[in-house]
Amino acid sequence: MGEQQQSSWNGTLRVDTDLMRHAIGRLQGLADRLRSAGEQLQSTSESLSGCEGDDKTGKKFDGQYQGPHHDVVTAALQGGSVLQDSTGQVADMVKAFEASEENAAATGNALRSQVNPG
Repeated sequence: MGEQQQSSWNGTLRVDTDLMRHAIGRLQGLADRLRSAGEQLQSTSESLSGCEGDDKTGKKFDGQYQGPHHDVVTAALQGGSVLQDSTGQVADMVKAFEASEENAAATGNALRSQVNPG
């Protein structure tokens, strides 16, 4: 840190697990919507497969369309999966933060009873 910069950290760490739980629900919803959009796009495009025709123009269109189309479907399906994994990871973080807070409170109570017995 430069001489002119000062840390704004006061030594206290606070995590709002209620807010994180709310974010988990929203993240789960986004994962579901993205995966559903990918599945719907894939299903619809499979049902329309071959509609471009067998002539030169149809084959040219198909050649230019298939690669990017596949990339979009894959991105949506994988993006939904990644968000689903992230949802689980955030839920694990919430559990860990809450357990840490409970342990800190228990340790504080034990120390207080040792310092001020009776």
